[in-house]
Amino acid sequence: MKGEKRVDFSTIEPKPEIIRNGQKQTFPPERHVVDRNKQDILNFFNVSPKTRIALSVSAAGILLFFFSIFTGVFQNPSFDTLYPKDQSQASQSIPVPTMTGPGFSLIGDSVAKIQQPYTLDVNVNTGTESATIMVAQVRFDPKFFEVQSVLTDNSVVLDWIDNNVSNTDGMISLVASFPKGYVAKPGDNMAKIIMTPKIAGQTTVYVDSKNSQIFRMGDKAAIKIEHDQRAIEIK
Repeated sequence: MKGEKRVDFSTIEPKPEIIRNGQKQTFPPERHVVDRNKQDILNFFNVSPKTRIALSVSAAGILLFFFSIFTGVFQNPSFDTLYPKDQSQASQSIPVPTMTGPGFSLIGDSVAKIQQPYTLDVNVNTGTESATIMVAQVRFDPKFFEVQSVLTDNSVVLDWIDNNVSNTDGMISLVASFPKGYVAKPGDNMAKIIMTPKIAGQTTVYVDSKNSQIFRMGDKAAIKIEHDQRAIEIK
């Protein structure tokens, strides 16, 4: 048609470049890209160079604080002195029985202090036997200890044949009677002895094996028992 403009389809027009998502970024990025990104972040937060230094120092301080908490590297040595921690029950000196079978056990601390009351429990265990007579003779060195009293408030003994102390001879005599018999279990208390340490040194309190016996209810025969002793350091 006259005056009509024709379009030539023989020449293919170049298509616009297609940008696909997920293309891998090349590392490291060019230097000008890094500088531009850093500048954009600073401009966004309106951070001046001086402020940037201050923030860097603060961040370093926070990191050091948390690092010191978890590692203990910067712990102040005098802190434990000013604010001492309570010792756990497991780390404290807890008197424990040293016997496993029938007999007389001595329960008390392994360390005593001069002129401060020291408590020693005399416990009894008859195992499976029913006892009618219990005889416990506790010996101590009168040079180191002086007995102040023998307490029986929490004792399993109701009838006493003998209960006396000789600070001259260093002897405590405990003789108990059970007319109807008694089966003593571990932890049963016979007497609580209150003693005063007089001088510093190492000493031993013990149950005299020659003069300590437990007699059975049925045939009045002595049963086989253990005789305890306790080493004590006086400071």
